[in-house]
Amino acid sequence: MRKKIRFKRNFTILFLMIITLFAFYNYYNQYKVMKHLDEQVETLNGEIHSEKEKQVELKTKQDYYNSDDYIEDQAREKFGLVGEDETIFIIEE
Repeated sequence: MRKKIRFKRNFTILFLMIITLFAFYNYYNQYKVMKHLDEQVETLNGEIHSEKEKQVELKTKQDYYNSDDYIEDQAREKFGLVGEDETIFIIEE
């Protein structure tokens, strides 16, 4: 009778130890997965920040290209045009 009780007690302890080890094993695996996912989130947040900066830069360029200043600059550079209030000086060498 004592052996039976001792066997049940030992079996219960062994069973609880196995369950505990299984729980810790699962916790450790989930921790590794979470850490990997956190690293991916940080990487993606960095990429998002970089892309937002590019977007702001492109928007600024687009606004400049749509402005009268850009059109005037291009007319001066490509066609040699001048404004109404401007005087042209030609320097001979």
